[in-house]
Amino acid sequence: MKFKTLYGAAALLFLSLITMSNRSGPASSGNGDRSGVGANCGQCHQGTSANASINIQFDAEDGFGVLTPATSYVPGQLYRVRITMTGASVHGFNSRIVGAANTNDVGTMSAANSNEVKITTLGGSVNIAEHQFPQAAGEVFFYRWTAPAAGTGSVRIFAAGVAADDTGSSNNDFHMENMLTITESTGVGVENIATQTLNIFPNPTAGLLNVNSNITEAADYQVDVVDMLGKIVQQQQQNLQVGAQQIQLNVQNLPAGWYQLRISNGKKQITQPFNKF
Repeated sequence: MKFKTLYGAAALLFLSLITMSNRSGPASSGNGDRSGVGANCGQCHQGTSANASINIQFDAEDGFGVLTPATSYVPGQLYRVRITMTGASVHGFNSRIVGAANTNDVGTMSAANSNEVKITTLGGSVNIAEHQFPQAAGEVFFYRWTAPAAGTGSVRIFAAGVAADDTGSSNNDFHMENMLTITESTGVGVENIATQTLNIFPNPTAGLLNVNSNITEAADYQVDVVDMLGKIVQQQQQNLQVGAQQIQLNVQNLPAGWYQLRISNGKKQITQPFNKF
C-alpha cells in the first residue's frame, strides 16, 4: 500500500512538473510538438468540456496591417493566423501549418507579437507557434505566415490548446484541438487600388467621416472600419458606380485611436488610415 501511495505521489509530482514547465510553451520547454499534428495537450491536460473550444481564423494581411478573411492562399502573400479559445481562466496553445498529404511544414511562420507568441523550431525542420506565457481568457493569440511557392497545394493549420484554472495542477484543465484546411488559390488574389483614389476628411475626425472615392468598377462594395488589431468594428454595404462619388460614415461611437477604412468588392479593395479623437 505504501508503494502504491509513493508511486501515485511520484506520478502526480511528475505531471505537475510537466504542467508547470509548459507555462512558457511545451515545445520550447522540451516537451515536443503538441499542435495536434501528432501529440496534443491531452497527454497532460486530460479534461474535456463542452464549454472549452479553440478556433482558427485565417486572414490575408496587407501593408497597412488590415485583415481580410480568406479561405485560400496566394503563393508568397502574407497572412495572419488568429487563435481564440474559450473555457477556464488562462489559455496556452501550439500551432503548425503542414501539407495536406503529409506532415512537412509549409510556408514561413513569424511572430507578430513577441510578447505573447513565439516560433519554436524542433529538429531544424518543425516550426511551432506557441504561447510565450499563458494569457487571460478572451485574449487572441496570432502569428504571421508567408504562403509557400506555387504548386504546393492545400495546407492544414493545426492548433491545440489548454484552458486551465492556473492552480499548478492539471486536474481541472481542459484540452481542445482544431484543424483548418486552406486551399491554394489559382487566381491573383485581391488587388489593392492606389490610395489616391480615396480621400477621407476631416482627418482626424470626431464623428462624421466624408469619403470621396473614384471607383473603376461598379459593384456592391463592403465598407469596413478596421482597428489596429485587424478587427472589423463597423461595417456597411454600399452600391458604388464608376466615377467620383461621396459617402458619409458616422464613427462617433468609436473609441479614440487609429483605424483603417477599407472598401472592397472581393476582387479589389481600397484602404486608407484615419484618426478618431
